[in-house]
Amino acid sequence: MTQSEEIEHIVKHVEVFRYMPDRKLVQIILNLKNEPGALAEATVSISSWGLNILYCSAYAANEHGFADIIAEQRKDCDIISVQQKLESLHSVNKANIKQADQGLIVDSDSYPVMLSSGQSAVILRKELIASMLKSTRDAFGSGGEVIVYQQGKASGKNEALWLIKVLGEERLINNVQYLLRIFGAFGWGKAELVSFNMQPFKGIIRFYDSFECSVQSDRPYSQFIRGFISGLAETIFGIKAKCSENKCRAAGDSYCEFEISADVQCSL
Repeated sequence: MTQSEEIEHIVKHVEVFRYMPDRKLVQIILNLKNEPGALAEATVSISSWGLNILYCSAYAANEHGFADIIAEQRKDCDIISVQQKLESLHSVNKANIKQADQGLIVDSDSYPVMLSSGQSAVILRKELIASMLKSTRDAFGSGGEVIVYQQGKASGKNEALWLIKVLGEERLINNVQYLLRIFGAFGWGKAELVSFNMQPFKGIIRFYDSFECSVQSDRPYSQFIRGFISGLAETIFGIKAKCSENKCRAAGDSYCEFEISADVQCSL
């Protein structure tokens, strides 16, 4: 595996909480100057004072930069002194330090959760979302599958409207492969465009590691993602979409495969 392939598959780590009962943990929230080297100056200094950084998330907004750091005390150090030293650095405007409660740090200070595009977001475990969809199927049978599909379709249309607003319709139409990368960016699974034609409108999409299909089923199971793909296509390409699932991870295949086409018998 090449270095570029290793980097391509890096895990997107989101620190919600960290529990290490045998370690001395601290959370450091920094307000920095938005200038080159500001984060480097702060992190190098933190390390030199006996703190080992376990996690760091940072971003810049206007004149300020912000960093959320979880660190372990490798040797005894005065946390108040560390805070004062941080605020004496040229690059640091303000520093807040919180010590763990019996080895537990919950990152409740980094709120709200925001996407880089400025949209607010919530974080849910894959298993939680999958169980919500499964409970709908279990409660309503085949009617539940229709509900899940319609939920996916409405979500796909909403997502498409947002993407059009942020990126522009022409960019999305001309870069379908990049459009599909949104699934991986959100942690839903890895989507691959196998083939695509505009005239007649038809595409085949493979979906690896789908959050929806971590269960076992005797038939295709991806009602939500199938609906989501339909909603995306209808909104971005202005068609009435027909999407079928020909392979499914839940049914024993190594991936889910969808065929999306224009339903010539219907019109928007």
